[in-house]
Amino acid sequence: MIEFISLVIGFIIALLCSGIFGGNIITFIVIWGVGMAASAILLVILGVVIGVLFKCLIIILIIVLLIVLIKRLSSGGK
Repeated sequence: MIEFISLVIGFIIALLCSGIFGGNIITFIVIWGVGMAASAILLVILGVVIGVLFKCLIIILIIVLLIVLIKRLSSGGK
């Protein structure tokens, strides 16, 4: 799935930048390849960051639930 997304992102980057760097097909293919590689690396980094943030969010939610449970038990269930 990451390969397909990076393929599409690289193609869009190549379409946008091929006019800037020259209009021939070789430039288009090179920009497409560089765009694919850059977007694949960025997608992997983004996935790792989102995974770490999600794990931290789960831990924070568990801590909050434990604090609420302890407060309820210590106050006699009121």
